Amino acid sequence: DVYTGNWNNGERTGNGTYIWENGNVYEGEFVNGTETGNGRFIYGNGEWNGDIYKGEYVNGQREGFGKYNYSNGNSYVGTWKNNVENGNRTYNWENGDVYTGNWDKGDR
Repeated sequence: DVYTGNWNNGERTGNGTYIWENGNVYEGEFVNGTETGNGRFIYGNGEWNGDIYKGEYVNGQREGFGKYNYSNGNSYVGTWKNNVENGNRTYNWENGDVYTGNWDKGDR
């Protein structure tokens, strides 16, 4: 793994980029070594290869407003809680279909 960015007392703090061995990349804000603030996560090798999340993080989890773009062209836009879609959001399919409504812990 490789980190490039700001440090404070031996912890990743401020803006930086963290690249995991599997190709995952996080670019954004860190507080006390964890992703906290605004950032962008790009999935590398594996099940979600090519998916991108851009939005708010708290303690390394998606929390608050963000957009998740799937590599197949679909996307979610809305709020997150504890790393799961939660609250009012919109799901856009690549074919142009749209769902807007409330989500609760990942379920609509």
